[in-house]
Amino acid sequence: MTDLARSIAGDSPLKIFVSAGEPSGDRQAAYLLDILRQLRPEIEICGIGSTNLAAIGADLWMDSRKGAVIGLAAALLSAPVVVPQVLRVMKRLEKEKPDVAVLVDWGGVNVRLARLLRRLRVPTLYYFPPRSWDRRAHRDIAFICDAIATPFPWSKHILSGETARVEWVGHPLVDQVQPKISKTQAASELGLDLSRPIVALLPGSRKAEIRHSFPVLVASAVNINRQIPGTQFLITASEEALRIKGKLSALLQRYSLEARLLQGMDYDALQCADAAAAVSGTVTLELALLGIPMVVIYRGSLAVWLQYQIARRTTAVTRFIAMPNLIADRQIVPECLQWQANPGRIATEIISLLTDRARREKMLDDLASASRQLGPPGAAHRTAEMVLDLVAYGSHQQLLQPMGAEAEG
Repeated sequence: MTDLARSIAGDSPLKIFVSAGEPSGDRQAAYLLDILRQLRPEIEICGIGSTNLAAIGADLWMDSRKGAVIGLAAALLSAPVVVPQVLRVMKRLEKEKPDVAVLVDWGGVNVRLARLLRRLRVPTLYYFPPRSWDRRAHRDIAFICDAIATPFPWSKHILSGETARVEWVGHPLVDQVQPKISKTQAASELGLDLSRPIVALLPGSRKAEIRHSFPVLVASAVNINRQIPGTQFLITASEEALRIKGKLSALLQRYSLEARLLQGMDYDALQCADAAAAVSGTVTLELALLGIPMVVIYRGSLAVWLQYQIARRTTAVTRFIAMPNLIADRQIVPECLQWQANPGRIATEIISLLTDRARREKMLDDLASASRQLGPPGAAHRTAEMVLDLVAYGSHQQLLQPMGAEAEG
């Protein structure tokens, strides 16, 4: 933070509005705000979020979990619940104007909030701008917010040149994906045998992802265990999955799989995995940072699949869905989509990663190269300083106002 920012910030209470819709966005918003609190202890946090923001004491005006859906059909079904809540948040923003706002991903809602915040002249930073991972996407958010902190270097070049300050800050996962104990110690605590194959299964965090992917992943595990007896499995369970833990455990017991159900992304445990099958999403970056070869899958409803196929034919959608592939701008991990994400294909890919040493080493090298593009440690600290700079200098909109404009408005 600049000296001027420090001198202006002082110790007076600072009201920060934050909006994060996806589970990963909620996690990164809470991580950022926690660091901000270290730099500026007297802050009040309000806005839209979920369990992670609630855990750091944020006053949630709206729980974002109902808005974190996949596909147009699901969005339309959730609209009668989500839209009125968002409108109430917007009205409250007009009455309880914050000192600064931080928007995290979730373009469908946050772009609208950014326009309102600009009209209210609230200094606004967009963290993880929508589709920042896409080298071919161009969004106009640099016109409607004051600062943008992006995790990907190419995104800075795409968004720069407009009114917003745009900085490549790196990805906070570089700091976060750090096992706290050794691989040997983790295996001992979990009762894992490192001399036998260990495969991680990551079925996603949303209810729809779990419903469509978990049975397929379990069936894949059965195929793997049949061909390589004694394979051990680690299965990540999100907050949503833990609500149906009994059903998941019963399914595992039915097939007599040697599996451990993990609570969330347990890096201590996951570092023991020799290979992984993961639903497309942020978890693929976490696996890349842990150095775990993987196959990435996606299965969804017929409506979501049709929407994706239409988009492929009518718009410039990306060639890939897996984050490591998007970062490398080429395929380095296999992708199995919809009908291709079947037990036989997934098992074949995993067995290949377990047995083909040359392929395994090539993928590990490629994953390490992709991980280096996420930048150095300290992404959230750099972003926190950008927020405090906004507090010090105010919004670009305010700076552009002629003398006396505020009083006249």
